[in-house]
Amino acid sequence: VCNPLVMENIGYVILGMDVLREHGTLLIDTLMEKVKAKSEPKAVTLVNECDIVAEHADLFRTEIGDMNLCTAGTHTIDTGDHKPVYSRNSRIALAYESAMDEEIRKLLRLGIIRESKSPWCSRITPADKKDGTVRVCVDYRRINAITRKDTYPLPRIDELLDDISGAEYFSCLDATSGYYQIAMNERDKEKTAFSWKGGLYEYNRMPFGLCNAPATFQRAMDNIFRKENRRFVIPYLDDIIIYSRNREEHESHLKIVLNKIKAAGLSLNKKKCKFFKKEVKILGYVVAKGVIKADPEKIEAIRKYPRPGSIKELRSFLGTVNYNREFIKDFATLTAPLYDILKGEKKNSTKKITWDEGKQTAFENIKRVLCNNTERAQPDKDGHFILTTDASETGIGAVLAQRNDKGAEKMIAAFSKTFDKCQKNYSVTDKELLGVVKGIENFRHYLLGREFTLRTDHRALTYLWQTKTPGSRLMRWSLKLSEY
Repeated sequence: VCNPLVMENIGYVILGMDVLREHGTLLIDTLMEKVKAKSEPKAVTLVNECDIVAEHADLFRTEIGDMNLCTAGTHTIDTGDHKPVYSRNSRIALAYESAMDEEIRKLLRLGIIRESKSPWCSRITPADKKDGTVRVCVDYRRINAITRKDTYPLPRIDELLDDISGAEYFSCLDATSGYYQIAMNERDKEKTAFSWKGGLYEYNRMPFGLCNAPATFQRAMDNIFRKENRRFVIPYLDDIIIYSRNREEHESHLKIVLNKIKAAGLSLNKKKCKFFKKEVKILGYVVAKGVIKADPEKIEAIRKYPRPGSIKELRSFLGTVNYNREFIKDFATLTAPLYDILKGEKKNSTKKITWDEGKQTAFENIKRVLCNNTERAQPDKDGHFILTTDASETGIGAVLAQRNDKGAEKMIAAFSKTFDKCQKNYSVTDKELLGVVKGIENFRHYLLGREFTLRTDHRALTYLWQTKTPGSRLMRWSLKLSEY
């Protein structure tokens, strides 16, 4: 018997005697959040963590002051020969003064910041954190403007989701206040300076707000997991995702990762870590074996989204729904009436929108369709792909799919695009051909160099291959398709 155990975040578990009498031996695994019952003997065993995690208990440090310095990198700020930048603080709201005092004293006591004599100075502002405390935010925009940019890339989320295809077990690790585990280069500490109530301070550790901070942190994480990266571990900024095809393999992978973290001097936040899960929320999605789901919280936010009142609010709504466009075949067509509202309008315009029945219907339709289509399949990289394309009066659409073990066709991803002014004048055949070309181009990374099935209006392809006097457009399309 194995039943789910719902637990509060407490250090002990209370079970009634009726449960103990009924099940006999109970193994309470708080790591896996399961209660496992055995027939004999009559005893209760409490397991707080699996042995692997218990062996690395020193890695889990919630408090900033307990953290080590990561040895995998330091942060520099290359401003060339530019003169120091100075910005004077605006007045801070009285309601935040006490919390700001406390936070700055804390950072000073923990060695995150130190007193400074820097000619540089940036202004600060408070920001509310989810736990009710206040974060000191430094406005480094003027320094960022003169900083030589580090173009070290963040991984592509779509590629990472492909990498974990087929995995059944997942663990997610979170670096405690990740940026504060990276040391500032000594000569650049003065550039992080800020003032508060007659004092000048600078950071010993990498603060938020610096333009190259994400690149520095991602490089450090990639250096730690150079051999294992994207084989069974994905470091994405301060999140570390371990994925495996079975439990035994996962135990081995988790042990390797924890040893690497220990060697690099990285600290983890145990409260945010998850172990041996079969379904996890990562990279903005919910992932399980063979499945990618939209984040339920984001879907609920879309369901409750109020009708935008201004151009700026409409752009925000479209940005929200656009994140899940790969779940919807005709996304571009569905949202076209809303994008029409934005034509000719400035990006941050507060101009009010006049809603008519057509616009209102489009708004409600996209919400309904997104909320009812929240799941797609992970690709089998060695499997056969099926691409279905079509065209309508307003645009083109394509769906990439594969068959599962039972022979059922499962959607991997969808693509759609509305016609521009010129494309609207294409013939029906040319519109169908455009759908084929754009669909194949969009899924090029899956289709190039392998056989796949294409479903489309056969007349379009027949016309392309058999026409004796193709125009320049058909010639371009023919050349593109000849790669496949």
